[in-house]
Amino acid sequence: MTKIAKVIGVHKSTVKREISHNMSRRGYRPKKAHEMALEKRRKARPRIFTETWTLIENFIRQDFSLEQISGRLYIACGIKISH
Repeated sequence: MTKIAKVIGVHKSTVKREISHNMSRRGYRPKKAHEMALEKRRKARPRIFTETWTLIENFIRQDFSLEQISGRLYIACGIKISH
C-alpha cells in the first residue's frame, strides 16, 4: 500500500481506506467503487445554494469586503458562511 500511495501521490492510509471500503468477496471492485462515488456526489446537496451565490455576487459588485458580506448574510438572512 505504501508503494501504491507513493505512485498516485496520496497517503498510505487513504489507499487502505479505499481498498477496505470497496472490497467484496471477489476482491477490490474499482468500477463499483467509481459508480458509488458518482452516486454519492449526485445525491449531495449543495453547500451554498444558488440564491445565496446571487446575493454574494451582488455584494461583490458593490465592493463589499468578504467579511462584510459574511456579516450581512448572517444578520439579514441567518446564513453563516466563512469569509
